[in-house]
Amino acid sequence: MYDRESNELYVENRGLFMVSDIIFNLDPALTPYEFRVYTFLCYRRDRCGQAFPSYKSLMAKCGIGNIRTAKKAIDGLINRGLITAEKRHAQDGGSLTNAYTIYNKPRQTAD
Repeated sequence: MYDRESNELYVENRGLFMVSDIIFNLDPALTPYEFRVYTFLCYRRDRCGQAFPSYKSLMAKCGIGNIRTAKKAIDGLINRGLITAEKRHAQDGGSLTNAYTIYNKPRQTAD
């Protein structure tokens, strides 16, 4: 919705989320799975730009049939500098879901 007085565009929370348009101009283009995973992470990100989905959730929401394909898509996004992934551990030493930081444009990656 457009507010004429403040000259600003705003959207009430009606199930909308934003994805940077730069992902449509990458060369080479994102694979279909990378695109799905990136947009899903954008959908799930919090105000700090992080998302914490499990592989099970990511696979179900992105239509990915096996974990190998999901990990390959995540690795592709990391290599392109669009996300970073951080392993998290519970206080008792158990595993938690990864913390993904999502970027609106590719960052320089250290190869």
